[in-house]
Amino acid sequence: MRSACALLGLAVAMVQATNKPLSVCEALRQRDALDNKIVSIRGVQNGADEGAWLLGSDCGVIRTDAREWKSIIWLETSRPSMRAAGVWPNDFWDSVRRINSEIAKRHFDPSRDRLWLTYVGVFKAYDDELNRSLRGGFGHMNVAPAELIVREVRDAVVEKAAGR
Repeated sequence: MRSACALLGLAVAMVQATNKPLSVCEALRQRDALDNKIVSIRGVQNGADEGAWLLGSDCGVIRTDAREWKSIIWLETSRPSMRAAGVWPNDFWDSVRRINSEIAKRHFDPSRDRLWLTYVGVFKAYDDELNRSLRGGFGHMNVAPAELIVREVRDAVVEKAAGR
């Protein structure tokens, strides 16, 4: 009986460990192994009119066989991409509404504050071995070495700018 409980405890610990979000840097270093897997990634969200991405800090240069990349992961939220990856857009948009409500209560100012979020979704990256030319990256202007087809967004933390 004790050994069964110990095994159950070990299994629960392993599941919890795999649920811990990866940093942007960790995900980019493991991009071939994570390709087409559901992962949680935590980072600073940044965006523009063209879309959003998670920024990595202190990752160093991300190199593939063909080029050097910025330490970013494109956040793919188009309905066709989501559906192709088996992600339900309505679930994503429900999580966005919850996060927007949370950050509004915290008086988030995107021009001054940093927003840390955890995104869950299907990770995509080109395989260096199979695609030596890397036809381009992901996202706007193909500048990201990987993308996350987003299923859910959660765990908002707003870092207020100094002096606020």
